[in-house]
Amino acid sequence: MLPHALLEHDPISFRWELTKLEKLFRKSRLFTWQLRGENPVLPLVTLSDPWRGAEKNSKQVSQHPSTDNTNNPDYHTFEWVRDVREAGGGTGRGLVRTHLTHWMAQNRSWSAVSWRPDIIGKRLSALLFCYGWFGDSADESFQTAFAASLALQARCLALDWQRMPTGIAQLSALRGLIIAQAVLYKSARDVEALCNLIVPKIKFQLYQDGGHKSRQPEQHLEVMRIILECRMALAHVGQIDFPVFDEIIPQMAAIAKIWRHGNGQFAQFNLAGSSSVDDINQVLSRVSGRTRSIQHAPETGFSRLSSGRNTLICDTGSSHNAETNICASTSAFEFSVGSHMLIVNSGQTSSDMRLNAVLRQTAAHSALTLDGLDNEAASKNRFARVIDCDVGPATGGSLISLTHGGYERSHGLLHSRQLFLAMGGGNLRGQDKLTYTNAPGEIPSEAIIRFHLHPGVSAAMIRGGHILLKIRGQNAGWVFKSKGGRVSLDTSLYINEGRRMSCQQIVLRSTADQIQTVGSLVVNWAFQRSLKI
Repeated sequence: MLPHALLEHDPISFRWELTKLEKLFRKSRLFTWQLRGENPVLPLVTLSDPWRGAEKNSKQVSQHPSTDNTNNPDYHTFEWVRDVREAGGGTGRGLVRTHLTHWMAQNRSWSAVSWRPDIIGKRLSALLFCYGWFGDSADESFQTAFAASLALQARCLALDWQRMPTGIAQLSALRGLIIAQAVLYKSARDVEALCNLIVPKIKFQLYQDGGHKSRQPEQHLEVMRIILECRMALAHVGQIDFPVFDEIIPQMAAIAKIWRHGNGQFAQFNLAGSSSVDDINQVLSRVSGRTRSIQHAPETGFSRLSSGRNTLICDTGSSHNAETNICASTSAFEFSVGSHMLIVNSGQTSSDMRLNAVLRQTAAHSALTLDGLDNEAASKNRFARVIDCDVGPATGGSLISLTHGGYERSHGLLHSRQLFLAMGGGNLRGQDKLTYTNAPGEIPSEAIIRFHLHPGVSAAMIRGGHILLKIRGQNAGWVFKSKGGRVSLDTSLYINEGRRMSCQQIVLRSTADQIQTVGSLVVNWAFQRSLKI
């Protein structure tokens, strides 16, 4: 069976439920009669598919018959067709047709899994974009059955898409309807009407600066794909100009670039990082014209400094205004040296929900925690509200400075973090400060600052309480220095492509039980490039 890839972290796509009576009705001939309609005229017009697949995934399809995948939503999207196509060979087309023939035979009537609106939307889009490869050369009986099946699904989708909760799931459903209308019925008026319908739904999910309200790079990228496919559908029916899409896409591209490290991958905030560099490049390359680069996205809440091929990415926002409370990562950062990662967060989403709960914690990020508490806890109505944030040039480099109130409600404390990246990128200096506001709260015990190291980085304690860091594949090393805390090395965990990997973390501990008396606690630290190992 194909593994269930958690491509979306938005749980609403899995909450579409029908009553027992509705399910019974949908299995009846009366519902089938309700879906009757005109079938498309053959031959179907082929679209140029903008997306490549991943050849490495194609074996998962070829090694398992379609009967193994009945309850797997990812199989029913047929987005894996691109993976088979990427593998090449003359058997690929036949394999896809065999799977489709079996699928159509097993899904002549409605099914709760395979006919879920967002699944239908993805399936219609994937199959119609790939049709020129697998279907255009098929015999007439296959083409007739295929066109009739897609038309039936599109009519069902027209009834059901509004039943999906607002979010990416609903956008996926509408996108499929738009593609189907453009290819199967070639109606410019209907395609434009549907695009006018999807626009406010897209805008509702975006901040003013163009970032997706989930603050999650993968969901952001998926919305970009949806918009780009809708724009292709418009072009297919002769509607070249659609100013709203042309306005939204460059904004979203600028936000996507904020999340990218020197290796082309997304920073791993909010369980992100599963998108391949190729996937990201494919989407961004489809953005027409030159998109601007920005350092700071105030509404989305992320900032980026770059110098000398080294890149610092920091979460300067909060989940308080986000679509969902994803991770307690305010003030956390990642740091890459060229195409190599140095400081990271603990990783991507996994199929283990308990592990995901751990990865959402502040301690799983390169950030400060107080008494083991997350800096955000929605269940306790405690959020890391960002009070002040400045990003820009400073003497000798660039600076990110932010203050949040994640521990104000519990301890009466504000946390401020400054991150300074020197010109040339060889010196990253930071300061973490806790300030007592005189508000009532618990007396804190200990502040802990963690710096999770990428698995490709080795670390060793040296004289003076410093730490020597060596990035695999690089000659130069880095030295970590600190003042105001007790430094140590500990083990950590990193998730990459679903695999758990061991790594190290630098831990800075500072006693905080006198902070209400002295008023503040300050810890300074630095990562400095060293030419001598």
